[in-house]
Amino acid sequence: FLDFSYSRRIRRPNYQMLNPFEIFVDNYSYSSGNPVLKPQLANQLEIKYRYKKYFGLGFQQGFYSDVIFQITETNDKVFLTRPENVAKGSISAFIFNAMIPVAGWWNINVSGNVYRMKLTGNTNNGKLEQEAFSVRGSILNQFTLGAGWNAEINGYYNGKDISGQRIIDPRYRINTGIQKKIWKGKGSVRATIEDIFYSWKQQDVTNNLVNAVSYNINRADTRRLSLAFTYSFGKDNNAKKRSLNENSAADEKSRVD
Repeated sequence: FLDFSYSRRIRRPNYQMLNPFEIFVDNYSYSSGNPVLKPQLANQLEIKYRYKKYFGLGFQQGFYSDVIFQITETNDKVFLTRPENVAKGSISAFIFNAMIPVAGWWNINVSGNVYRMKLTGNTNNGKLEQEAFSVRGSILNQFTLGAGWNAEINGYYNGKDISGQRIIDPRYRINTGIQKKIWKGKGSVRATIEDIFYSWKQQDVTNNLVNAVSYNINRADTRRLSLAFTYSFGKDNNAKKRSLNENSAADEKSRVD
């Protein structure tokens, strides 16, 4: 089926964005909020086409005003970062997803988008112009191994991105998990490993500074091993059971969003 939609949204700054007090980061860096921030407005048009459960394709066009970004200024060899309404922008994106039944025990879910972002505006450091053409995508392999065993391998790639003054390098992550159902399906034991290769680190460069360029590397504790046991009490004749695959797909979506 074919679907058309139009939305107009407003994004209001949260409390932390409005907090004017400076927070010490290190001897050369401070951050703060901005109590005079205005809401960010967005207008978005979307066209989507889906063929059964196997294939989907879409196009999004968004226009934004009073875009809120973290902006860094230099003041006597000190970097001060705070949110500002700095620009108007646009995003054009082609979106696709597909479910590929490779075999009775193996399904592949592919999703991604190809997009172009553009920002134009002004900061205290001068005119801001940023543009990027990039891709994002994920591949989820789901395996039904029999005897109550299920497994999956999920890979996600985030291409070059822009965020205000920052240009963010591409990055990727690979997760895997296995689950065993026990006690006639009432219980399950699950093991997962996130970011196997410890590759999900953010590297970016901040431009549009006065007599300076800032390079940053942000490496969080993204490689994790987890073990979980679940047990369902009572009858579940009409209850929808959530599988390992559904849980992991939802977790990955929340991280990406």
